[in-house]
Amino acid sequence: MAKIKIGVFGAWRGNSYIDLMLAEPEIEIVAICDKNIASMEDENKEKWGDIACFTEFDEFLAYGVKAGMNCVFLANFFHQHAPFAIKAMNAGFHVLCEKPMALSSEDCDAMIAAARKSKRK
Repeated sequence: MAKIKIGVFGAWRGNSYIDLMLAEPEIEIVAICDKNIASMEDENKEKWGDIACFTEFDEFLAYGVKAGMNCVFLANFFHQHAPFAIKAMNAGFHVLCEKPMALSSEDCDAMIAAARKSKRK
């Protein structure tokens, strides 16, 4: 079975998820994106190894396309899920986000519409 290639957005909030994913043999973390990644890279260098790290979401997604990433895991603040989820789905990625899905029903509706349009989950 091929590994699921995941990109994690929100390394500070997602650090415990990163640990769980690194321990799962069927998951490969392809990239990590966080606006404060520089402050986290040094302390996590041994654990993260050669995982590509980014501060800009668009660069993270572009790298993910080239690296064959299947899914983006959103571990950013929940009130910011919608725009990043929509952008990731429009780029061709499946999206998994922490709960709640979004702050408003309008954001949830926009995320569902993007999933349907992009044929992503």
